[in-house]
Amino acid sequence: MRGNFSVPLTTALGFFQKWTPDMAYVLGLLFADGCVVCRQGRPFPIHLELKDIEFLNSVAYVIDPALPVHTFCRADGRMTGKFQLCRQSIVDDCLAVGLRPRKSLTLEWPTGLPPELEADFVRGYFDGDGTVYGRHQLTAEGRPNGNLRRLSSACASLRFAASLRDVINSNTGARGQILSPYPTATRLEFIRAPEIRMIGEWMYRRLGLYLERKYETWKRVAGPE
Repeated sequence: MRGNFSVPLTTALGFFQKWTPDMAYVLGLLFADGCVVCRQGRPFPIHLELKDIEFLNSVAYVIDPALPVHTFCRADGRMTGKFQLCRQSIVDDCLAVGLRPRKSLTLEWPTGLPPELEADFVRGYFDGDGTVYGRHQLTAEGRPNGNLRRLSSACASLRFAASLRDVINSNTGARGQILSPYPTATRLEFIRAPEIRMIGEWMYRRLGLYLERKYETWKRVAGPE
């Protein structure tokens, strides 16, 4: 375990009050993987836990250089990192732009997100709940038959999935499919190689914060034009 949750924060107090590329990205990450804990009916605090500890340290540093990240070993033996934002004013700032406790099935598009920061927010959400992969397809005889590519994002609600699809479409022209195989499982999926390439070029056009392993996977899957 590393760090101390009681360290006083300064930069974080205003981080979620002004839209910036970093703020939009971190908010997207929290929309995907963040958890708002309710105590006595009031939201408090916000947790973010990721297995990419070095990356999580970079995110915490952008919010506030004094924000500590705890590292610990999960029950399955994997190391993971976690930070939490306990100041009520910070939690209230996040709630004001759309982060919600128990966000499954209720999450909606962030309030007031400027169009010029949509790529940063979507990149943050993708780094939290997105997947991109490609593999070779084979015929029944075992011969290569092209590639299967997929870029998808798990979504907490149908309304959020629809908003995410509309924003991606308006910025890239890509047309995704919303899949809901179960009442609590929704995802937005793109399977055409040109669309996967366009989405990545849009998301990564301004490289601030990003998860390198997903970026490298996208470059491999998207392939040359």
